[in-house]
Amino acid sequence: WADNDTTDIGLHANFKLDADGEEIGLFDTDSITLIDSAAFGDQTTDISYGRYPDASDNLRFLGEPTPAAENNGAYLGEVADTKFSHKRGFYDTPFFVTIATETKDAVIYYTLDGTAPYELIGQGRSGTVYRGIVYTAPIFISKTTPLRAVAIKPGWKPTNMDAQTYIFLEDVIRQSARPAGFPSNWGHTGNGDYEMDPQVVNNSLYSNTIKDDLKSVPTLSLIMDKDDWFGSKGIYINKSQDGTERAASIEFIDPSSGGQFQTNCAIAMQGGVSGGGTSLNRWKTDKLSMRPRFKAYTDDGTPTGGPTKLNYQLFRDSPTEHFDTIVLDAVLNHSWLHPGSDQRNTVKYIQDQYVAD
Repeated sequence: WADNDTTDIGLHANFKLDADGEEIGLFDTDSITLIDSAAFGDQTTDISYGRYPDASDNLRFLGEPTPAAENNGAYLGEVADTKFSHKRGFYDTPFFVTIATETKDAVIYYTLDGTAPYELIGQGRSGTVYRGIVYTAPIFISKTTPLRAVAIKPGWKPTNMDAQTYIFLEDVIRQSARPAGFPSNWGHTGNGDYEMDPQVVNNSLYSNTIKDDLKSVPTLSLIMDKDDWFGSKGIYINKSQDGTERAASIEFIDPSSGGQFQTNCAIAMQGGVSGGGTSLNRWKTDKLSMRPRFKAYTDDGTPTGGPTKLNYQLFRDSPTEHFDTIVLDAVLNHSWLHPGSDQRNTVKYIQDQYVAD
Protein backbone atom coordinates (compact mmCIF):
# COMPACT_ATOMS: atom_id res chain seq x y z
CA TRP A 1 0.00 0.00 0.00
CA ALA A 2 1.35 3.46 -0.91
CA ASP A 3 -0.37 5.11 2.06
CA ASN A 4 2.50 6.29 4.30
CA ASP A 5 1.18 4.10 7.13
CA THR A 6 4.19 1.96 8.02
CA THR A 7 2.71 1.03 11.40
CA ASP A 8 -0.10 -0.99 9.79
CA ILE A 9 0.08 -4.73 9.16
CA GLY A 10 1.37 -5.74 5.72
CA LEU A 11 3.60 -4.03 3.19
CA HIS A 12 3.08 -0.27 3.50
CA ALA A 13 5.33 2.29 1.79
CA ASN A 14 6.63 5.35 3.64
CA PHE A 15 5.04 7.66 1.06
CA LYS A 16 1.50 8.29 -0.09
CA LEU A 17 0.00 8.47 -3.59
CA ASP A 18 -3.12 10.35 -4.61
CA ALA A 19 -6.03 8.00 -5.34
CA ASP A 20 -7.29 10.54 -7.88
CA GLY A 21 -4.18 9.96 -9.99
CA GLU A 22 -0.64 11.30 -10.32
CA GLU A 23 2.82 10.07 -11.40
CA ILE A 24 5.40 7.92 -9.62
CA GLY A 25 9.06 7.44 -10.52
CA LEU A 26 11.76 4.94 -9.53
CA PHE A 27 15.27 6.41 -9.42
CA ASP A 28 18.75 4.98 -9.00
CA THR A 29 20.67 5.53 -5.77
CA ASP A 30 22.04 8.79 -7.15
CA SER A 31 18.44 10.16 -6.99
CA ILE A 32 18.92 11.49 -10.54
CA THR A 33 18.90 8.54 -12.92
CA LEU A 34 15.32 7.55 -13.75
CA ILE A 35 14.82 3.78 -13.92
CA ASP A 36 11.07 3.71 -14.54
CA SER A 37 7.97 5.85 -14.12
CA ALA A 38 4.23 5.51 -14.46
CA ALA A 39 1.38 7.99 -14.70
CA PHE A 40 -1.99 6.72 -13.48
CA GLY A 41 -5.58 7.87 -13.18
CA ASP A 42 -8.26 7.19 -10.55
CA GLN A 43 -7.48 4.24 -8.30
CA THR A 44 -9.66 1.88 -6.27
CA THR A 45 -9.10 1.03 -2.60
CA ASP A 46 -7.18 -2.24 -2.08
CA ILE A 47 -6.93 -2.97 -5.82
CA SER A 48 -3.42 -3.31 -7.28
CA TYR A 49 -2.32 -1.48 -10.42
CA GLY A 50 0.80 -2.20 -12.43
CA ARG A 51 2.48 -3.27 -15.64
CA TYR A 52 1.07 -6.34 -17.32
CA PRO A 53 2.83 -8.32 -18.61
CA ASP A 54 5.86 -7.34 -16.54
CA ALA A 55 8.13 -4.74 -18.19
CA SER A 56 5.49 -3.90 -20.82
CA ASP A 57 3.99 -0.47 -21.40
CA ASN A 58 0.50 -1.72 -20.49
CA LEU A 59 -0.82 -0.56 -17.12
CA ARG A 60 -3.78 -2.49 -15.73
CA PHE A 61 -5.73 -3.20 -12.57
CA LEU A 62 -4.66 -6.50 -11.02
CA GLY A 63 -7.04 -8.90 -9.29
CA GLU A 64 -4.53 -9.97 -6.65
CA PRO A 65 -1.37 -8.26 -5.35
CA THR A 66 1.82 -10.28 -5.96
CA PRO A 67 4.66 -8.77 -3.89
CA ALA A 68 8.11 -10.01 -5.00
CA ALA A 69 6.53 -12.01 -7.84
CA GLU A 70 5.37 -11.42 -11.41
CA ASN A 71 2.21 -9.40 -11.93
CA ASN A 72 -0.74 -11.58 -12.90
CA GLY A 73 -4.52 -11.71 -12.85
CA ALA A 74 -4.82 -8.47 -14.81
CA TYR A 75 -8.24 -7.11 -15.67
CA LEU A 76 -8.94 -6.22 -19.28
CA GLY A 77 -10.41 -2.95 -18.07
CA GLU A 78 -12.58 -1.35 -15.41
CA VAL A 79 -16.36 -1.18 -15.72
CA ALA A 80 -17.62 2.41 -15.54
CA ASP A 81 -19.51 3.23 -12.36
CA THR A 82 -23.28 2.88 -12.22
CA LYS A 83 -25.35 6.05 -12.57
CA PHE A 84 -28.88 6.49 -11.19
CA SER A 85 -31.56 8.82 -12.53
CA HIS A 86 -32.78 9.56 -8.98
CA LYS A 87 -30.55 10.31 -5.99
CA ARG A 88 -31.05 8.90 -2.52
CA GLY A 89 -33.37 10.90 -0.34
CA PHE A 90 -37.01 11.63 0.50
CA TYR A 91 -39.90 11.24 -1.97
CA ASP A 92 -43.65 11.77 -1.83
CA THR A 93 -44.75 10.36 -5.20
CA PRO A 94 -43.83 7.16 -7.08
CA PHE A 95 -41.29 7.26 -9.91
CA PHE A 96 -39.24 5.10 -12.27
CA VAL A 97 -35.48 4.94 -11.65
CA THR A 98 -33.00 4.07 -14.38
CA ILE A 99 -29.51 2.65 -13.87
CA ALA A 100 -26.75 2.95 -16.47
CA THR A 101 -23.06 2.34 -17.07
CA GLU A 102 -21.00 3.68 -19.95
CA THR A 103 -19.20 0.34 -20.42
CA LYS A 104 -20.49 -1.49 -23.48
CA ASP A 105 -21.79 -5.05 -22.90
CA ALA A 106 -21.65 -4.69 -19.11
CA VAL A 107 -24.54 -6.27 -17.18
CA ILE A 108 -26.16 -4.47 -14.25
CA TYR A 109 -27.47 -6.55 -11.34
CA TYR A 110 -29.71 -5.01 -8.69
CA THR A 111 -31.71 -5.92 -5.58
CA LEU A 112 -34.53 -4.25 -3.67
CA ASP A 113 -34.40 -6.31 -0.46
CA GLY A 114 -31.05 -5.32 1.02
CA THR A 115 -29.09 -8.32 -0.25
CA ALA A 116 -25.85 -7.94 -2.18
CA PRO A 117 -26.68 -7.53 -5.89
CA TYR A 118 -23.87 -9.72 -7.19
CA GLU A 119 -23.52 -12.81 -5.02
CA LEU A 120 -23.06 -16.32 -6.42
CA ILE A 121 -25.88 -18.62 -5.27
CA GLY A 122 -25.45 -21.61 -7.58
CA GLN A 123 -25.30 -23.00 -11.09
CA GLY A 124 -28.31 -23.32 -13.38
CA ARG A 125 -28.97 -24.77 -16.82
CA SER A 126 -27.96 -21.52 -18.43
CA GLY A 127 -24.82 -21.09 -16.33
CA THR A 128 -23.89 -19.17 -13.20
CA VAL A 129 -26.78 -17.92 -11.07
CA TYR A 130 -26.47 -14.71 -9.08
CA ARG A 131 -28.73 -13.31 -6.40
CA GLY A 132 -29.33 -9.98 -8.13
CA ILE A 133 -31.92 -9.21 -10.80
CA VAL A 134 -30.59 -8.37 -14.27
CA TYR A 135 -31.49 -4.78 -15.06
CA THR A 136 -33.44 -4.51 -18.34
CA ALA A 137 -35.91 -1.66 -17.80
CA PRO A 138 -36.60 1.26 -15.43
CA ILE A 139 -37.57 0.18 -11.90
CA PHE A 140 -40.82 1.41 -10.37
CA ILE A 141 -40.35 2.86 -6.88
CA SER A 142 -43.53 3.50 -4.88
CA LYS A 143 -42.44 2.84 -1.30
CA THR A 144 -39.36 3.07 0.89
CA THR A 145 -36.79 1.03 -1.02
CA PRO A 146 -33.10 0.12 -0.57
CA LEU A 147 -31.80 -0.17 -4.15
CA ARG A 148 -28.36 -1.79 -4.53
CA ALA A 149 -26.62 -2.29 -7.86
CA VAL A 150 -23.35 -3.39 -9.46
CA ALA A 151 -22.20 -3.56 -13.09
CA ILE A 152 -20.04 -6.44 -14.34
CA LYS A 153 -18.33 -7.60 -17.51
CA PRO A 154 -16.37 -10.87 -17.84
CA GLY A 155 -12.64 -10.29 -17.44
CA TRP A 156 -13.14 -6.69 -16.31
CA LYS A 157 -12.94 -5.18 -12.86
CA PRO A 158 -16.58 -4.77 -11.71
CA THR A 159 -17.96 -1.60 -10.20
CA ASN A 160 -18.35 -1.23 -6.47
CA MET A 161 -21.74 -2.04 -4.97
CA ASP A 162 -23.69 1.21 -5.07
CA ALA A 163 -26.82 1.90 -3.05
CA GLN A 164 -29.60 4.47 -3.20
CA THR A 165 -32.19 4.53 -0.42
CA TYR A 166 -35.50 6.10 -1.42
CA ILE A 167 -37.52 7.08 1.65
CA PHE A 168 -41.28 7.66 1.67
CA LEU A 169 -42.01 9.19 5.06
CA GLU A 170 -45.60 7.97 5.09
CA ASP A 171 -44.13 4.45 5.17
CA VAL A 172 -41.79 5.42 7.98
CA ILE A 173 -44.39 6.85 10.34
CA ARG A 174 -46.91 4.08 9.58
CA GLN A 175 -44.54 1.11 9.57
CA SER A 176 -46.10 -2.01 11.05
CA ALA A 177 -45.03 -3.23 14.47
CA ARG A 178 -44.98 -6.76 12.99
CA PRO A 179 -43.94 -6.49 9.32
CA ALA A 180 -44.39 -9.63 7.23
CA GLY A 181 -41.28 -11.77 6.90
CA PHE A 182 -39.58 -10.40 10.00
CA PRO A 183 -39.30 -12.29 13.32
CA SER A 184 -41.67 -11.19 16.06
CA ASN A 185 -39.37 -12.49 18.81
CA TRP A 186 -36.09 -10.68 19.38
CA GLY A 187 -34.81 -13.03 22.05
CA HIS A 188 -36.18 -11.32 25.14
CA THR A 189 -39.35 -11.63 27.21
CA GLY A 190 -41.35 -9.31 24.97
CA ASN A 191 -41.84 -9.06 21.23
CA GLY A 192 -39.70 -7.11 18.81
CA ASP A 193 -40.75 -3.59 17.93
CA TYR A 194 -40.32 -2.30 14.37
CA GLU A 195 -42.78 0.57 14.29
CA MET A 196 -42.30 4.24 15.01
CA ASP A 197 -43.94 4.94 18.37
CA PRO A 198 -47.63 5.73 17.67
CA GLN A 199 -47.72 7.83 20.85
CA VAL A 200 -45.40 10.21 19.01
CA VAL A 201 -46.79 9.84 15.49
CA ASN A 202 -50.41 10.36 16.54
CA ASN A 203 -49.80 13.01 19.19
CA SER A 204 -51.49 16.27 18.24
CA LEU A 205 -48.33 18.14 19.22
CA TYR A 206 -46.33 16.43 16.45
CA SER A 207 -48.68 14.86 13.91
CA ASN A 208 -48.91 17.91 11.64
CA THR A 209 -45.17 18.49 11.48
CA ILE A 210 -43.62 15.08 11.99
CA LYS A 211 -42.56 14.55 8.37
CA ASP A 212 -40.80 17.90 8.26
CA ASP A 213 -39.32 17.16 11.68
CA LEU A 214 -37.78 13.94 10.37
CA LYS A 215 -36.20 15.88 7.50
CA SER A 216 -34.78 18.54 9.80
CA VAL A 217 -31.94 16.26 10.92
CA PRO A 218 -29.55 14.04 8.92
CA THR A 219 -30.60 10.45 8.22
CA LEU A 220 -28.42 7.32 8.06
CA SER A 221 -29.52 4.31 6.03
CA LEU A 222 -27.93 0.94 6.85
CA ILE A 223 -28.54 -1.81 4.29
CA MET A 224 -27.71 -5.50 4.45
CA ASP A 225 -29.34 -8.90 4.12
CA LYS A 226 -32.39 -9.22 6.38
CA ASP A 227 -30.99 -12.45 7.81
CA ASP A 228 -27.80 -10.64 8.82
CA TRP A 229 -30.00 -8.37 10.93
CA PHE A 230 -32.71 -10.69 12.21
CA GLY A 231 -31.93 -14.26 11.06
CA SER A 232 -30.70 -17.22 13.11
CA LYS A 233 -27.27 -15.56 13.24
CA GLY A 234 -28.46 -11.99 12.90
CA ILE A 235 -26.37 -9.52 14.85
CA TYR A 236 -29.30 -7.49 16.17
CA ILE A 237 -31.24 -10.20 18.00
CA ASN A 238 -28.73 -12.96 18.81
CA LYS A 239 -26.46 -12.54 21.82
CA SER A 240 -24.16 -15.25 20.43
CA GLN A 241 -23.25 -12.89 17.58
CA ASP A 242 -22.24 -10.00 19.81
CA GLY A 243 -19.12 -8.32 18.47
CA THR A 244 -19.20 -10.11 15.11
CA GLU A 245 -19.32 -8.04 11.95
CA ARG A 246 -21.47 -8.09 8.84
CA ALA A 247 -20.82 -6.40 5.50
CA ALA A 248 -23.25 -3.55 4.86
CA SER A 249 -23.94 -0.33 2.98
CA ILE A 250 -24.16 2.97 4.84
CA GLU A 251 -25.69 6.17 3.43
CA PHE A 252 -25.80 9.67 4.87
CA ILE A 253 -28.61 12.01 3.79
CA ASP A 254 -28.82 15.61 5.03
CA PRO A 255 -31.86 17.40 3.55
CA SER A 256 -30.82 20.72 5.09
CA SER A 257 -27.36 20.98 3.51
CA GLY A 258 -27.85 18.60 0.61
CA GLY A 259 -24.82 16.64 1.81
CA GLN A 260 -24.79 12.91 1.25
CA PHE A 261 -22.52 9.91 0.79
CA GLN A 262 -22.70 6.16 0.35
CA THR A 263 -20.02 3.62 1.05
CA ASN A 264 -19.70 0.00 2.13
CA CYS A 265 -18.42 -1.06 5.53
CA ALA A 266 -18.56 -3.62 8.35
CA ILE A 267 -21.12 -3.26 11.15
CA ALA A 268 -21.19 -4.72 14.66
CA MET A 269 -23.34 -4.09 17.72
CA GLN A 270 -21.94 -1.66 20.27
CA GLY A 271 -22.20 -1.00 23.99
CA GLY A 272 -22.90 -2.69 27.30
CA VAL A 273 -25.45 -2.81 30.09
CA SER A 274 -25.25 -2.11 33.79
CA GLY A 275 -24.82 -5.25 35.86
CA GLY A 276 -22.67 -6.96 33.23
CA GLY A 277 -23.42 -8.42 29.85
CA THR A 278 -23.18 -7.08 26.34
CA SER A 279 -25.13 -4.85 24.03
CA LEU A 280 -27.19 -7.83 22.88
CA ASN A 281 -28.23 -8.55 26.45
CA ARG A 282 -29.37 -5.03 27.07
CA TRP A 283 -33.08 -5.42 26.50
CA LYS A 284 -33.86 -2.52 28.76
CA THR A 285 -34.66 -0.99 25.37
CA ASP A 286 -35.28 -2.43 21.90
CA LYS A 287 -33.16 0.29 20.34
CA LEU A 288 -29.53 -0.84 20.32
CA SER A 289 -26.32 0.99 19.44
CA MET A 290 -24.20 -0.01 16.45
CA ARG A 291 -20.67 0.61 15.22
CA PRO A 292 -19.90 0.91 11.49
CA ARG A 293 -16.22 0.17 10.80
CA PHE A 294 -14.64 1.29 7.56
CA LYS A 295 -12.51 -1.60 6.35
CA ALA A 296 -12.04 -3.80 3.30
CA TYR A 297 -12.95 -7.04 5.10
CA THR A 298 -15.04 -8.07 8.09
CA ASP A 299 -13.32 -9.94 10.91
CA ASP A 300 -14.20 -13.29 9.30
CA GLY A 301 -12.67 -12.26 5.97
CA THR A 302 -15.86 -11.33 4.11
CA PRO A 303 -15.16 -8.50 1.62
CA THR A 304 -17.13 -5.37 2.41
CA GLY A 305 -16.51 -3.76 -0.96
CA GLY A 306 -15.68 -0.57 0.89
CA PRO A 307 -12.66 1.63 1.71
CA THR A 308 -10.46 1.51 4.79
CA LYS A 309 -11.58 4.98 5.89
CA LEU A 310 -14.64 7.18 5.61
CA ASN A 311 -13.57 10.44 4.00
CA TYR A 312 -16.32 12.94 4.78
CA GLN A 313 -16.78 15.92 7.11
CA LEU A 314 -19.50 14.23 9.10
CA PHE A 315 -19.68 16.86 11.83
CA ARG A 316 -20.10 20.41 10.57
CA ASP A 317 -18.25 22.09 13.45
CA SER A 318 -15.32 19.66 13.40
CA PRO A 319 -12.31 19.73 11.04
CA THR A 320 -12.10 15.92 11.14
CA GLU A 321 -12.77 14.40 7.72
CA HIS A 322 -11.34 10.88 8.03
CA PHE A 323 -12.84 8.11 10.18
CA ASP A 324 -11.88 4.50 10.90
CA THR A 325 -15.16 3.96 12.74
CA ILE A 326 -18.15 5.81 14.17
CA VAL A 327 -20.65 4.91 16.90
CA LEU A 328 -24.39 5.15 16.33
CA ASP A 329 -25.36 5.72 19.95
CA ALA A 330 -28.98 4.79 20.66
CA VAL A 331 -28.64 6.25 24.21
CA LEU A 332 -30.10 4.47 27.25
CA ASN A 333 -29.24 6.18 30.52
CA HIS A 334 -31.04 9.47 31.15
CA SER A 335 -33.13 9.09 28.01
CA TRP A 336 -36.81 8.71 27.20
CA LEU A 337 -36.06 5.10 26.21
CA HIS A 338 -35.03 4.00 29.69
CA PRO A 339 -37.59 1.76 31.45
CA GLY A 340 -37.08 3.57 34.76
CA SER A 341 -39.11 6.75 35.37
CA ASP A 342 -36.29 8.23 37.46
CA GLN A 343 -34.05 8.21 34.38
CA ARG A 344 -36.76 9.33 31.97
CA ASN A 345 -37.41 12.34 34.20
CA THR A 346 -33.74 13.39 34.12
CA VAL A 347 -33.00 13.19 30.40
CA LYS A 348 -29.83 14.91 29.21
CA TYR A 349 -30.38 15.41 25.51
CA ILE A 350 -29.11 19.00 25.62
CA GLN A 351 -26.09 18.48 27.87
CA ASP A 352 -23.49 18.42 25.08
CA GLN A 353 -24.83 21.57 23.47
CA TYR A 354 -25.17 23.26 26.86
CA VAL A 355 -21.52 22.58 27.68
CA ALA A 356 -20.44 23.66 24.20
CA ASP A 357 -22.30 26.95 24.53
